[in-house]
Amino acid sequence: MARKSNKVYQKWKIIYVKDMPAEPKKGELNKQFNFIVERDFYLQTLMKSGRYLDRLGNNVVLKTPNGRNT
Repeated sequence: MARKSNKVYQKWKIIYVKDMPAEPKKGELNKQFNFIVERDFYLQTLMKSGRYLDRLGNNVVLKTPNGRNT
């Protein structure tokens, strides 16, 4: 059973609908996260190996640029 700690864990702000900025569309830059909407990407190490993260089914795997799992 969780106990009350009297700490604030969430804060909310009211934004009226007319003042809410439009969501970026496919191909546009999402300025909040600095990513292009619905565009695939990899997370690649800056180390010599050049390995990157990929998804294989429901798993995240570490791959080398030549396609071998490592």
